[in-house]
Amino acid sequence: SNVLEGLVAATLAVLVVQGRATPGLVTAIVAVGGSLVALRLPFNQALLPDLVPHEDMLAAASLTAAQWNLGRVVGPTLAAGTIALWGYEWAFAINALSYIAVVVAMVMVRVPHIHQVATERIWHRIAAGARAARAEPGCRAAIGLMALAAFLAAPFIALISARALELTDGTDRALARATGVLTTAQGIGAVAGALLVAELAHRYSRRRILIFDLVATPAALIAYGYAPTLLTATLALAIVGSLYIGILAGLQTTVQLRAPVEFRGRVLSIYLVSLGGIFPIGGVLQGWLGDRIGLGHTTAIACGLYLVALAYLRATRPHIFAVLGESQVEVHEPVALTAERAVD
Repeated sequence: SNVLEGLVAATLAVLVVQGRATPGLVTAIVAVGGSLVALRLPFNQALLPDLVPHEDMLAAASLTAAQWNLGRVVGPTLAAGTIALWGYEWAFAINALSYIAVVVAMVMVRVPHIHQVATERIWHRIAAGARAARAEPGCRAAIGLMALAAFLAAPFIALISARALELTDGTDRALARATGVLTTAQGIGAVAGALLVAELAHRYSRRRILIFDLVATPAALIAYGYAPTLLTATLALAIVGSLYIGILAGLQTTVQLRAPVEFRGRVLSIYLVSLGGIFPIGGVLQGWLGDRIGLGHTTAIACGLYLVALAYLRATRPHIFAVLGESQVEVHEPVALTAERAVD
């Protein structure tokens, strides 16, 4: 999938060099690239439990989130410098070449080979994965909570430029500057939160930190939605980023540790659908409502509903939160290491 993503990026670079990057072609290429990313992510996440000891899983998930958000901060800066010096063509070309490093890294990864013969149709296998996710309490809880957060909390990411418009005079230069500042603040906050969450979980327990992030994120979002200046909004969004990344890392770790091994990739793909499929719907709805009553009020309503839903679940289904810090199987060594010792 990384090779194919590199080819997609190279195709885009060639079109830019030739001056043929029309909106229709770019949209089609990006759609193909997005499909490849959606295919790859469950495989990436399913590999972690085979490479990392149980007690380091949250740290590994947090490190993954940290490097991704660091890329969001550093990448645009490097791209801007490249474009200023050599133009857009070189920026797209370097992006395509960067996939070589990822492919080399993946080639060096070693995990035990599990031979499975697929005798069922793909839709039956997907349905079996859905049944496995539903049957496992921790996976079911994490997927449901992720869907809730994706619909009511996560749309702030899609609406950063709209929030920047509220905080500026609306000129192109001011809007671009404010959007860049807010996006960078969210990325820096996410990196800081990702680097801290594992240590905090070790000290106070993974379940407690995850529950804290679930509750504190909407509170911080309300402060961000009503921040009167760019400075206060930037500070609030940095806090939001540090808390929201804790939700992502914590819920992802729950699924990775609790999903049955033979269904891990399929359960993780369902988890990712609960995030990636519901997030844009929430973004469109909150954007529509924000145009009518303002983003501050919209954010407050969405986050208020989020907190009410959490309170309802806590009162009626407390087991949902109880299973977030548990593991289905206690494994203290990665499977790869265990297999190697077995061979020895």
